[in-house]
Amino acid sequence: TDIIEFARLVRSMADVIGNASTPFADLGAPGDGKIAFIEDDYDVNGGLSGEGVLFVTGFLEFSGNASWTGPIFVIGQGDFERDGSGNGIISGGILVADVAGPDRILFTGDDCSGQDGVHGTADDGIAQGTFDVSGGGTGTTGYCSAALRNWQAARPLDIVSFIQH
Repeated sequence: TDIIEFARLVRSMADVIGNASTPFADLGAPGDGKIAFIEDDYDVNGGLSGEGVLFVTGFLEFSGNASWTGPIFVIGQGDFERDGSGNGIISGGILVADVAGPDRILFTGDDCSGQDGVHGTADDGIAQGTFDVSGGGTGTTGYCSAALRNWQAARPLDIVSFIQH
Protein backbone atom coordinates (compact mmCIF):
# COMPACT_ATOMS: atom_id res chain seq x y z
CA THR A 1 0.00 0.00 0.00
CA ASP A 2 0.99 3.63 -0.43
CA ILE A 3 1.80 4.33 3.23
CA ILE A 4 4.21 1.39 3.40
CA GLU A 5 5.88 2.52 0.17
CA PHE A 6 6.16 5.99 1.72
CA ALA A 7 7.91 4.41 4.73
CA ARG A 8 10.34 2.61 2.40
CA LEU A 9 11.04 5.87 0.59
CA VAL A 10 11.76 7.77 3.81
CA ARG A 11 14.03 4.93 4.97
CA SER A 12 15.95 5.10 1.68
CA MET A 13 16.44 8.87 2.15
CA ALA A 14 17.41 8.69 5.84
CA ASP A 15 20.63 10.20 7.14
CA VAL A 16 20.32 7.95 10.20
CA ILE A 17 18.83 4.46 10.39
CA GLY A 18 18.72 3.36 13.99
CA ASN A 19 16.90 1.49 16.73
CA ALA A 20 15.93 1.89 20.38
CA SER A 21 19.55 2.48 21.40
CA THR A 22 20.32 5.22 18.86
CA PRO A 23 21.75 8.23 20.75
CA PHE A 24 19.78 11.47 20.63
CA ALA A 25 22.87 13.24 19.30
CA ASP A 26 22.55 11.22 16.06
CA LEU A 27 19.01 12.46 15.31
CA GLY A 28 19.73 16.03 14.31
CA ALA A 29 19.98 19.26 16.27
CA PRO A 30 18.59 22.76 15.68
CA GLY A 31 20.36 24.14 12.63
CA ASP A 32 21.65 20.66 11.70
CA GLY A 33 18.47 18.65 11.12
CA LYS A 34 18.52 15.13 9.73
CA ILE A 35 16.13 12.49 8.49
CA ALA A 36 16.16 9.84 11.22
CA PHE A 37 14.47 6.46 10.68
CA ILE A 38 14.14 4.37 13.87
CA GLU A 39 13.21 0.72 13.36
CA ASP A 40 11.94 -0.02 16.83
CA ASP A 41 10.36 1.58 19.86
CA TYR A 42 12.01 4.86 20.80
CA ASP A 43 11.95 6.80 24.06
CA VAL A 44 12.80 10.49 23.76
CA ASN A 45 13.30 11.94 27.22
CA GLY A 46 15.19 14.55 29.12
CA GLY A 47 16.64 17.53 27.38
CA LEU A 48 16.67 16.49 23.72
CA SER A 49 16.28 19.44 21.39
CA GLY A 50 16.05 17.84 17.96
CA GLU A 51 15.24 18.97 14.44
CA GLY A 52 14.50 17.20 11.19
CA VAL A 53 12.29 14.34 10.13
CA LEU A 54 11.72 11.68 12.78
CA PHE A 55 10.24 8.37 11.60
CA VAL A 56 9.60 5.61 14.16
CA THR A 57 8.16 2.18 13.31
CA GLY A 58 7.42 1.16 16.91
CA PHE A 59 6.09 2.94 20.00
CA LEU A 60 7.35 6.55 20.26
CA GLU A 61 7.36 8.24 23.66
CA PHE A 62 8.31 11.87 24.35
CA SER A 63 8.83 12.77 28.02
CA GLY A 64 9.70 15.83 30.05
CA ASN A 65 11.62 18.65 28.39
CA ALA A 66 12.20 16.86 25.08
CA SER A 67 11.59 19.08 22.03
CA TRP A 68 11.40 18.45 18.28
CA THR A 69 10.98 20.73 15.27
CA GLY A 70 9.82 19.11 12.03
CA PRO A 71 7.56 16.27 10.95
CA ILE A 72 7.20 13.16 13.08
CA PHE A 73 5.91 9.94 11.53
CA VAL A 74 4.91 7.03 13.77
CA ILE A 75 4.06 4.51 11.06
CA GLY A 76 4.20 0.81 11.75
CA GLN A 77 2.98 0.00 15.23
CA GLY A 78 1.32 3.42 15.30
CA ASP A 79 1.61 4.37 18.98
CA PHE A 80 2.65 7.86 20.15
CA GLU A 81 2.65 9.10 23.74
CA ARG A 82 3.80 12.34 25.28
CA ASP A 83 3.87 12.38 29.06
CA GLY A 84 5.60 13.75 32.11
CA SER A 85 6.01 17.29 33.22
CA GLY A 86 8.33 19.64 31.42
CA ASN A 87 8.37 22.47 28.96
CA GLY A 88 9.40 20.73 25.74
CA ILE A 89 7.87 21.86 22.45
CA ILE A 90 6.95 19.61 19.55
CA SER A 91 6.49 21.87 16.53
CA GLY A 92 5.60 20.55 13.08
CA GLY A 93 3.16 17.75 12.51
CA ILE A 94 2.65 14.19 13.71
CA LEU A 95 1.23 11.37 11.59
CA VAL A 96 0.34 8.15 13.42
CA ALA A 97 -0.70 5.00 11.52
CA ASP A 98 -0.86 1.36 12.61
CA VAL A 99 -0.09 -0.70 9.51
CA ALA A 100 2.29 -3.30 11.00
CA GLY A 101 -0.24 -6.13 11.23
CA PRO A 102 -0.44 -8.70 14.03
CA ASP A 103 3.34 -9.16 14.33
CA ARG A 104 3.70 -5.40 15.09
CA ILE A 105 6.76 -5.18 12.79
CA LEU A 106 6.78 -2.96 9.69
CA PHE A 107 7.98 -4.38 6.34
CA THR A 108 6.79 -7.96 6.93
CA GLY A 109 4.20 -9.99 5.05
CA ASP A 110 1.29 -9.20 7.37
CA ASP A 111 1.46 -5.40 6.97
CA CYS A 112 -2.02 -3.87 6.50
CA SER A 113 -3.65 -7.28 6.99
CA GLY A 114 -5.69 -6.28 10.04
CA GLN A 115 -5.97 -8.18 13.30
CA ASP A 116 -6.60 -11.53 11.60
CA GLY A 117 -3.30 -11.34 9.67
CA VAL A 118 -5.00 -12.45 6.46
CA HIS A 119 -4.92 -10.24 3.38
CA GLY A 120 -8.15 -9.83 1.45
CA THR A 121 -10.50 -9.70 4.44
CA ALA A 122 -12.70 -6.90 5.77
CA ASP A 123 -10.23 -5.71 8.42
CA ASP A 124 -7.39 -4.94 5.96
CA GLY A 125 -5.82 -1.49 5.90
CA ILE A 126 -4.77 0.93 8.60
CA ALA A 127 -5.71 -0.22 12.10
CA GLN A 128 -6.41 2.08 15.02
CA GLY A 129 -3.24 3.66 16.35
CA THR A 130 -2.85 5.65 19.57
CA PHE A 131 -2.02 9.32 20.13
CA ASP A 132 -1.87 10.27 23.81
CA VAL A 133 -0.67 13.62 25.13
CA SER A 134 -0.88 13.88 28.91
CA GLY A 135 1.11 15.01 31.93
CA GLY A 136 1.80 18.28 33.64
CA GLY A 137 4.12 21.12 32.78
CA THR A 138 3.99 23.77 30.12
CA GLY A 139 5.09 21.73 27.10
CA THR A 140 3.20 22.02 23.83
CA THR A 141 2.51 19.75 20.89
CA GLY A 142 1.48 21.80 17.91
CA TYR A 143 1.07 21.88 14.17
CA CYS A 144 3.42 24.37 12.51
CA SER A 145 3.33 24.75 8.73
CA ALA A 146 6.64 26.68 8.73
CA ALA A 147 8.44 23.79 10.47
CA LEU A 148 7.01 21.43 7.86
CA ARG A 149 7.87 23.67 4.91
CA ASN A 150 11.50 23.71 6.05
CA TRP A 151 11.56 19.97 5.37
CA GLN A 152 9.44 19.98 2.20
CA ALA A 153 12.41 19.27 -0.06
CA ALA A 154 13.28 16.21 2.03
CA ARG A 155 9.81 14.69 2.16
CA PRO A 156 7.69 13.39 -0.70
CA LEU A 157 4.30 14.60 0.63
CA ASP A 158 2.34 17.79 0.17
CA ILE A 159 0.01 19.04 2.91
CA VAL A 160 -3.39 19.45 1.30
CA SER A 161 -5.50 19.97 4.41
CA PHE A 162 -5.34 19.97 8.19
CA ILE A 163 -8.02 19.20 10.77
CA GLN A 164 -7.50 19.39 14.52
CA HIS A 165 -9.86 17.66 16.93
